[in-house]
Amino acid sequence: MSEGFKIKRRRKYTEEYLQDAVRAVADGMSVRKASLTFCVPRGTIINYEKSPIAQQLGRKTKLDPTEEALLVDMLSGFGNNGFPINKHNLRTNLP
Repeated sequence: MSEGFKIKRRRKYTEEYLQDAVRAVADGMSVRKASLTFCVPRGTIINYEKSPIAQQLGRKTKLDPTEEALLVDMLSGFGNNGFPINKHNLRTNLP
């Protein structure tokens, strides 16, 4: 029989708890104890010790906020005038 698959669940912790844990480790607390105290994964604490720059989740966006707002206005305008645009039409008409 094969072993069951491990289901990884994303832990939920706040940025504040992460910063507190990193500060506690810098002040001399062990990484394991900080992990248990602040409910932040040990690997995350170690990664933030090595690179203090906050890491952003996800990919970078292709459109900046102004371009996105213009696109939303254009699409809603077409929809209000009776010409709804589907994904295929949108991709063929945009660069």
